[in-house]
Amino acid sequence: MDFVQGTKFASHEEFLTRLKHYGTDTLTQFSLVGAEKVSERDPLFQRFKYRVLRYQCKQGARTKEKSSKNERPQQRSYKVGCPVQLNVRLNQPNSGDPFLKITKLVTQHSGHVVSKENFNLYPEQRRIVMDEVDMTVLSSVTMKLSEQKEILEQRHAGCLMRQDVYNMQKRLGVGSSNGEMIVLDVNVSFVIWLQVVGLGRWGGMKVGNFCLFALCLCL
Repeated sequence: MDFVQGTKFASHEEFLTRLKHYGTDTLTQFSLVGAEKVSERDPLFQRFKYRVLRYQCKQGARTKEKSSKNERPQQRSYKVGCPVQLNVRLNQPNSGDPFLKITKLVTQHSGHVVSKENFNLYPEQRRIVMDEVDMTVLSSVTMKLSEQKEILEQRHAGCLMRQDVYNMQKRLGVGSSNGEMIVLDVNVSFVIWLQVVGLGRWGGMKVGNFCLFALCLCL
């Protein structure tokens, strides 16, 4: 389906779905840089959410941020001044249904390499929603970090960095603490092995219940 200047969308949800597909197809990570919301009292709010949306490439223009004298400036930024830009506006014709419409779309990247490898390394592409199996993988004290990273990448069909694994372990409260690993269960590697070889859904059993069942076998 077309995603060009003039393309119309029947709802905010449809726009977001099409934007995600377009970004993946063109290896473009869009960042929202400006928006004007529809009033929550307006009947159009539930359907459209916004009157105006402005996006730019993740590696677009730098923005000046105010900071106190004691505040450490940001050390890393993707911003290199890439001109890729997307503007969307809500239209309300006198006759017919309202719609969101692309009013501006600049597609030519500049200042950075556009590739599948770089696209997969953007933080937005490395975020995953953890389930019981992921938590079990991250809690294992018998697996190397590289093995945990590989399993998570296979399960979520994405690309992760070692720092992503550290961050997820930190959120779970597992990993290194004063140089020592926090031991949650000495048998977690057995559960992971069963999951990796595809035995985690015997007879339609849910993953969480299967993990408990497998742990009981280990005790």
